[in-house]
Amino acid sequence: MPPRDDLGPTIDINGDGFVCVSSEVALRKLASAAGRWRLLPAGGDLLVWQREDEGDPGAGGSGPSPGVALCGEIDGPGAVGNVLSFVNMNQWDGTLGLSAGPARKFLYFGRGQLLFATSNVPEDRLGPTLVRVGLLREEDLEQCQKDITTQKRLGNILIERGFMTSHDLYEGVKRQAEEVFYSVLLFRRGTFFFVKNLQETALPARLVLDTQALLLEGLRRIDEMSFFRAKLPGPEVVLTRRWPPPATELGGHSKTVYNLCDDMLSLGEIARLSSLGEFATTKAAFELAQTGFIEVRQPAELRRQKPVKDKELPADFAGTILDAYNDALARLYGAVLARGKAGSLHKGVSAFVAGNARFAELFNAVELDLDGALPKDKILANLNALPASTRAELLQRGLNEFLFFVLFVAGDAIDGKEWQELRERVARALEGLPRPHAEVSTSVP
Repeated sequence: MPPRDDLGPTIDINGDGFVCVSSEVALRKLASAAGRWRLLPAGGDLLVWQREDEGDPGAGGSGPSPGVALCGEIDGPGAVGNVLSFVNMNQWDGTLGLSAGPARKFLYFGRGQLLFATSNVPEDRLGPTLVRVGLLREEDLEQCQKDITTQKRLGNILIERGFMTSHDLYEGVKRQAEEVFYSVLLFRRGTFFFVKNLQETALPARLVLDTQALLLEGLRRIDEMSFFRAKLPGPEVVLTRRWPPPATELGGHSKTVYNLCDDMLSLGEIARLSSLGEFATTKAAFELAQTGFIEVRQPAELRRQKPVKDKELPADFAGTILDAYNDALARLYGAVLARGKAGSLHKGVSAFVAGNARFAELFNAVELDLDGALPKDKILANLNALPASTRAELLQRGLNEFLFFVLFVAGDAIDGKEWQELRERVARALEGLPRPHAEVSTSVP
């Protein structure tokens, strides 16, 4: 978790209302704001002050500095969703801090897209998340935690010891960020603030996740989970197979969950063993209960969703968008090569291609060219072998995922300026392209 001092120094207020300043940084900050201030009404975890006099225009220094652009109270369901939507719509760079009781969570944004997320809640940390989603064994986590230092993070230790590939770690960090994002949507009471401008070099890793897509998925989960909980009240529920089972053939997540049901494992344990996570496991278990494969305590009615039909891919879309991403990949590869990290990048790409089931058909037998780009003919051949109605979504999401994975593996091989240039370069190249699917954006955050 990045140091809290990045967001400003701390002060203490004692029971008599006296302000106690324990650092020179805080003293200098308060001295630069000398004058008369009014304490405005705010939530219990947020103090807001407004200057009452003219102050000294030169007291704070001449250089620009990050400042709070938005703050307030979380006063009911949907409040956090509104803030996230506002940040995304305005394409802000910065940090959104949220508090609810003892929980403190931070979301980091670049051009309105989620780059990273941290939390002080123990179960939100990377290690427990990796165990919960089935990417790491608990005993392996305990072994590695002993060697964590400020210079050596958990992810590096896991890869060095062979417990995970770089692709596994990437998926785990993504899941961690997504789960923290989804969890703040559940905040009903608390406070929030948004500090504009962001020092991306301070982040342990950089992801680029579609905030709007996360928001829609999070709201859908909240809605559906409340429905599932009528029959499956919590992760401690034990799933019992019914005998004889129905004659219906199972597939997908339902089959995975059913195969793990042994009348002893809890729903939470099955979620961890299946690597599906709590939401997908609960949904599959609910469907199994509804169709008579397993038994739980309380009945409920299954709500079915209508599938969304994809539009077909515009004829000139695939080559153009692939060229845009390849241009960015080639530039990125040059920076990685100059810093001697090409070997780890090729190894990571191989792990990505082998381990990413969602885009296995798109990246089948794909390797980076000598200049770091993806082989255009091979990608287009793989794409043309897929059903026309699915090509647009697979291409856009697959290339996004691949580029951001390569950026993740590259790490400190590129600095913040190069990173920003790459994002803008791809965004400019994709600007004006037709949107082949309602849920797929052709912009790169």
